[in-house]
Amino acid sequence: MAQVIKTLVVEDSPLVQQFLVYVLNSAPGIQVVATAGEGGAAIEAAAYVLPPEKIAATLVNPVVKQEGG
Repeated sequence: MAQVIKTLVVEDSPLVQQFLVYVLNSAPGIQVVATAGEGGAAIEAAAYVLPPEKIAATLVNPVVKQEGG
């Protein structure tokens, strides 16, 4: 059985998030286990809900940018 890479998708645009989930779930060996619309929810999902093996996130996330400086 092939190894599946569990992935968390972080994207604030619902349309882009749905597209990324579709593309990643269509790829062999990749399974999206959770999604988040902003950085805080992503951190919570990664730490407590479903620990992913990989995280696909936008490079500029407004909530994380404000909190991080």
